[in-house]
Amino acid sequence: MAGVNPHDVDVFSLYDPNSFEIIRQLEILGLCGEGEGGPLAASGALAVGGKHPVNPDGGCLAYAWNGTQQMTLKVVEAVRQLRGTAVHQVEGAELAVVGNAGSGAQHYEMSVLGRMR
Repeated sequence: MAGVNPHDVDVFSLYDPNSFEIIRQLEILGLCGEGEGGPLAASGALAVGGKHPVNPDGGCLAYAWNGTQQMTLKVVEAVRQLRGTAVHQVEGAELAVVGNAGSGAQHYEMSVLGRMR
């Protein structure tokens, strides 16, 4: 609906209650084919300087897990990236995708945020 494809995105801020969840989301978003998420992650493409940076703030597993507020932190990190004020800044970030899952993954929310500088 936003008129962009996954390869247009500069930074991904995705729900990560466990390591596999990121791999699953990358495949569902179309960044890679089914079964190719693991090799994509292992390639270094998800690092801050990689082709598809994911959770530069460390995500839930390495930065903050605080109940339902972690969903808000995903949006906050994307806004910081687009403003150019993030701690682990992705250089030139102008387009971000934020993904959050609800209780028991009964729903999945995604937002595409654009340039904020």
